[in-house]
Amino acid sequence: MTPDSFTTHPLRSRDQFDAWREWYRPVFDVVPKNQLGDQFPAEIHLWTLGGLAMSRTIAAPVDVLRTKRHLRHDPIDHWVISYCARGAHSAVTAGAELEVPARVPYLWSLGQEFLHERTHVERVQFFLARDAFGEIAPLLDAACGSTLNTPLGHLLGDYMIALEQRLPEVTEADVPTQTPLGRWSPPRSPLRRSVSPSPTNK
Repeated sequence: MTPDSFTTHPLRSRDQFDAWREWYRPVFDVVPKNQLGDQFPAEIHLWTLGGLAMSRTIAAPVDVLRTKRHLRHDPIDHWVISYCARGAHSAVTAGAELEVPARVPYLWSLGQEFLHERTHVERVQFFLARDAFGEIAPLLDAACGSTLNTPLGHLLGDYMIALEQRLPEVTEADVPTQTPLGRWSPPRSPLRRSVSPSPTNK
């Protein structure tokens, strides 16, 4: 499967950050974390699989901000599971602040205001449409703003990495169509269990 991709590499150095910031508007604002200099090499690849989308991003340190203004202009409210193979970030969402280390899945929502401050990252993400994952919506909503730092949470992170590595080899004909999403979804049991209340969820 061929992803939708965007990279700043072919652009002039002085245009790279502005192009990256513009690509994400109006969903959220991307703010330079430090003095960037002349270059901002970054890339994103996005696969759409029915009610599930997956992305892979490599980018320099930035802050990412979604406010009430963004919510009004672009009311998308997907849940997001982020997994950084490299890099970390701090997150302020749903009135709570959290440090998210590398190699720990983090669940959040585009339907809420947030501020993410992150280092240079290599990250994969799941975007879960509400109409496709409605049967576990209460669990996802309750776990929003938390890390999935459990054995099943780590299993989900491993699955995300493996899926991203194999998707370029998959064709449209390989993708099942008789699923509740009309296409693929992550394993429902690990996903459900990784977001269920647990003393080890933080």
